[in-house]
Formats: sequence, C-alpha cells, structure tokens
Amino acid sequence: MIPKTPLPLVSYSGPDPTYSLDEDDGYTQLEAAYGQPIPGAARAALSQIADNYLADRRAELARQTWRDVAGNLTPLNQAAVALWELAYGAPPASGDASYVFDSIVDQLLDRDAIPIRPQRGDLVILRPEHEPAEWERFDDYYQPPEVAFGFRLTREVLQNLAMALRVAANRASSEIEKRAAEAVTSNSWTAQQRLLLRVTDWARDFGLPFGAYDTVTELPTKFSDFLRLLLQLAPDDYREKELTSGAVAARLRRTRQEAKTRKREQVNQQTEM
Repeated sequence: MIPKTPLPLVSYSGPDPTYSLDEDDGYTQLEAAYGQPIPGAARAALSQIADNYLADRRAELARQTWRDVAGNLTPLNQAAVALWELAYGAPPASGDASYVFDSIVDQLLDRDAIPIRPQRGDLVILRPEHEPAEWERFDDYYQPPEVAFGFRLTREVLQNLAMALRVAANRASSEIEKRAAEAVTSNSWTAQQRLLLRVTDWARDFGLPFGAYDTVTELPTKFSDFLRLLLQLAPDDYREKELTSGAVAARLRRTRQEAKTRKREQVNQQTEM
C-alpha cells in the first residue's frame, strides 16, 4: 500500500476565500462568546489571521498524496495487460479461426502506417559510443529528409509495444513506491494548529485572556468558546462540523505542548552545534 505522504506541490485556481467577520454580526458574536470587547486594532489583526487560516486550509485540502499518484496507474496497467494479451495471448481454440483472424488483422494493419515526426523527437537512435549508451533524438545528429515518416503496426511491433508498455507500467509503479517511501512526512503545523497558535499570540499581544481551561473548574474557558465560534464562522467548504469547546480546548492544549517541545528540541540542536 502506497503511503499517503503529501506531494511536494499543490495547485488550485481562483482567489483565496475570506472571512466576513465585519459583516453578519461576526464580531458581535465573537465578543459575546469571548466575554471581552475586541478593539479595532485587534479586530484588524484577527481578521488577517483568520484569512491566513483559510488560505492555509485551502492548500491543505487541495494537496494530493503519493497514493493519489498511484491511483493513476490503473489505466496504464489495464492497457499494458490488454495489449500483452493481444500480442502474446493464447490463440483461440480453433486453429483455422485463429489463422483467418490473424490474416484479416495483418491485412488491415498493412494498409496504413502510424505517422511519426522526427522533428518532434519521435525518431530516436542508439549511439553505443556514448557511455552509457542512450536513445537520443535522430534530428539532433542528422537532417531528416522532407518526406513523411511512419511505421507499420505489424504483429512484431505489437509485441514490442506490449513489452515496452508492460515494462513502463512496472517501472512507474516501482518509481512511485520509491518516491513515496523517500518522501518525508511533513511535521509542519496543520492549518488549524497554526490558527490556534497565532490566535494565542494575538490574545497575548492585546492583553486578552488565552487560557484553554479554567484553572479551578478545569472546564473550557471563554477563550476556547471564542476559538470554536471563530472556526465555525468560516465559509461552509472550510468549516468543521460538530466542533465543541471541549474539543477545541483539548486541541489547543496539545498544540501548545507540542510547540514547547519543538522549541526545546530546536534549542538543544542549536546548542549541540
């Protein structure tokens, strides 16, 4: 099974989604959940943090994995198997039927050719004087005449194609497995973890409470309620469903502990250097 390690690239189109905290009573709801007024400068900073979260979350959702790459092997494998069976498969039970079928197919294949264009790199040559010997473009060394080129799809060519396609499918599978195994599972923060840490810093910078749990009751604080609401005010496609203040408080505590651990490890590594 190919691991679900993420690809090193991600692509999507269109503008990033944004929060609308200044509309639809967003800040009114947040202040009620927080039990704290949020002044103008703090609002501007929080809106930027929230929009950055959506950009991170969008990239996170769009990023595919090496397992997704492996899923594209299916049609290549199917084509390789089908062509192999056609070129090398056992003949039909009737020898006469097989002979007639082959003669019909050979006649049809012999009528036309598969066009190729040397100027496009379709025609290659093997130059043994190079070490190691490699297939290279014909037009890199010779000027092809101004005539049409092509090849006939004979039975032997079909067999060569079947062999080449099967080898390509096997090599592609091995290469995907190799790259997936070599890919380092990223230990970077998730979009939500970054949001939790950034909003914690935001609250600290503006002198607002940021505890995850009440130190007396050990119940989630108003800050956890505030974070839960902030996450649920995200656009529908990026919103977490059924999220409780208790779940947010637990994630916040774990994320902060992990941040401390990473910082300590980083300091130790720098000290050792």
